[in-house]
Amino acid sequence: MFIGTDCLGGFNYFNRGSSVYDVYNYNSGTIKAECNWWSFMNNSGSVDTSPTAASLGFSLPKETGGRLPSEAETLLAEAYYQEKVDSAYAEAISTLNHLAEIAADEIIVTKVILRLGRLYRKLGDIEGLKENLDALFQKYSDKLAGRIALDYSVSVYSGEGNFAEALNRLEKLICLWSEIPSARDELACALFEQGLIYMDMDSASFLGKKSVVAAQNSFNRLIENYPETDAARLAAEILGLGKIDDTDVNPLPSKFALRNNYPNPFNPLTTIAYDLPEKSRVILVVYDIMGQEVVRLVDTYSPAGYYKTVWDGRNSHGQPVSSGVYLYRIMAGNYSRTNKMILMR
Repeated sequence: MFIGTDCLGGFNYFNRGSSVYDVYNYNSGTIKAECNWWSFMNNSGSVDTSPTAASLGFSLPKETGGRLPSEAETLLAEAYYQEKVDSAYAEAISTLNHLAEIAADEIIVTKVILRLGRLYRKLGDIEGLKENLDALFQKYSDKLAGRIALDYSVSVYSGEGNFAEALNRLEKLICLWSEIPSARDELACALFEQGLIYMDMDSASFLGKKSVVAAQNSFNRLIENYPETDAARLAAEILGLGKIDDTDVNPLPSKFALRNNYPNPFNPLTTIAYDLPEKSRVILVVYDIMGQEVVRLVDTYSPAGYYKTVWDGRNSHGQPVSSGVYLYRIMAGNYSRTNKMILMR
C-alpha cells in the first residue's frame, strides 16, 4: 500500500473467494489499498483502491512459481508511481538512479535512462539531465548503463544544435561499442547517427560541403563493415545505392523476420522493416502499452521479399500520439512477433 509518496507495499494480486474479505476495515477512517490488481473485490468498510495497478499501465505479471518481483522491478514500479500519481519528480529521479546502481548491466537500464530524460524535461532542467547522464557515464563507463547514458546525451546535445559536442560523445560511444564483438547492431546505429548529425550540420550551414562528405564517409563505413544491419540498409537508401550486397547475394529471405525499428527512440518518424520468405498475408499493427490498437500500418498480401514501412507517430485518425512506449506486431502466415519502440516528442 502507498501512503503519500512513501511506497509501503502495493502491486499485490487479490483473487479470493466471495466469502472471504480481501480488505476488512473495522475503523471509521479509510484504508489505502492503491496500486494493486483486483480480479475479485470483496472489501468491508471504507477502502480506497484507486488508482489500481492496471490503471497506471502495469500488466499483471505471469505466474513465476511464487517468485517475488526483483528489486529492480520493484524500484521501477515505485518510480513510475512517484511520477504518475504523486508528481514527485525529484523522488522518482532518486529512485531511478538507485535502480541504475543495482542493475547497471541489465537491459532494464534502458528504461531507466529514458525515464530520467522524461522527468528532467518535465522539470525543465536540461542542465540537470546532462549532469545526471555524465555522472552515470563516469561511474558505469564499462557497463550498459554508462553506454546508454552516453548515447542519450548525444541526442540531447544534437537537439540543442551543439553538434561538435554531440560528435565528440558519439566518437567515444563508437569506441566503446567497438570493444564488444556482439554489439554490431549498436555500433551500426551509432555510425548511422553520426551520419545524420553531419547531415544536420549541413542543413544548418556549419561546415558546408565538408559535412556532406563526412556524412557520406560515415554511411559508407557503415555499409562496408555492417552490411547485414538495418542501419546499413537505411544508409544505402539515403545515398541512393538501392540494395546492398548482403541482400543481392540472397535475393529472397530464407525466413520470416521483423527487424528492429530505426531510429529508436524516434520523433516523429521511424522505419519498420520485415522479411517474407514466401507470399503471405501481412498484418502489421502498432499498439499502445495497454494493448489498444493505435494504427494498422499494413494489411495486405505480399510476395516474398524485403519490405519496410514508415510510421509517422499518428493514430488511425491521423492524430499525433503522445510520447511513450509502443508495440508493433507482425502476423504473416504462421509467423508472429512483437517488438517495442519508443516515441519521444
